[in-house]
Amino acid sequence: MAHVVEILISASPASPMESRANALAVPGRGLDGDRYYFGTGTFAKNPQQPDFEITLIENEVIEAFARESGLAFTSAQARRNLVTRGVALNELVGVEFSVGAVRLKGHRLCEPCNYLAKQTHPEVLRGLAHRGGLRAQILTAGEIRSGDAIARCRTSHVLPRSFKSHEVRHVGYRITDDPARLEVDAIHAYLTRSYWAAGIPRDVVARSLENSLCLGLYTAAGEQVGLVRVITDSATFACLCDVYVLEAHRGRGLAKAAMALLATHPRLQGLRRMQLVTQDAHGLYAQFGFSAVERPERHMEKLNPTVYRPATG
Repeated sequence: MAHVVEILISASPASPMESRANALAVPGRGLDGDRYYFGTGTFAKNPQQPDFEITLIENEVIEAFARESGLAFTSAQARRNLVTRGVALNELVGVEFSVGAVRLKGHRLCEPCNYLAKQTHPEVLRGLAHRGGLRAQILTAGEIRSGDAIARCRTSHVLPRSFKSHEVRHVGYRITDDPARLEVDAIHAYLTRSYWAAGIPRDVVARSLENSLCLGLYTAAGEQVGLVRVITDSATFACLCDVYVLEAHRGRGLAKAAMALLATHPRLQGLRRMQLVTQDAHGLYAQFGFSAVERPERHMEKLNPTVYRPATG
């Protein structure tokens, strides 16, 4: 059974990790008593970011690294909050899961950093790469206890065994239609400041993703840095929308690679019409067959440009 082996917290970056029998998980903060709960962690930000609330690592990985490297390496040295056994944490990126009575959501891999290497062994940078654990968000408050069971939530988007993702690797990034990897908070953070969806509520973003075909763009560490969303009946029509790449990751051809993947997607073959609206990316879309509307006088719309603005008065 997948379960928690140990709970560890540290009051400050310089303090050693201390083992606890239980700890209170607080949404938007972290584990009570931990450095990230107080906002003093090495990589803490203000306001607190969802992927810095709680971290997990597999006990099997700790044991394997110590065995393979021949170095003394303990769970406390790993500096993760929850040590687990019997669960593949990498598979929980983008997935909601429970730890006892507390609900969490995996956001991205918790890769080893230079700070950890300085505090322990330089070998952790290579030895724990892509298996250094999971960064997660706390969705519901409650007490986590050593021995608590870990399980995927039934309402989480778990794909059938027959699902085969449509994806490609591009200059170290992964572009995939796997809905389990979508990070609602990261997507909302960009869309709410975009020119076309400024102020859009998070729940609207979540609902739109659930009912669309989406390609997510991810770094090697699992961080989502872009999106392509399509509304379609997968038979006759599709509307392309919410296409973006975060500023720091532009200039690498990611948008073009995503559009090329989209063009071959099995759900979008044989459509009579596919349309989009853009302010300044006509050159990109023209490369994939899009052009100005042939007979604009036949097209109509019902537009509510203030739908996301807060009510006044």
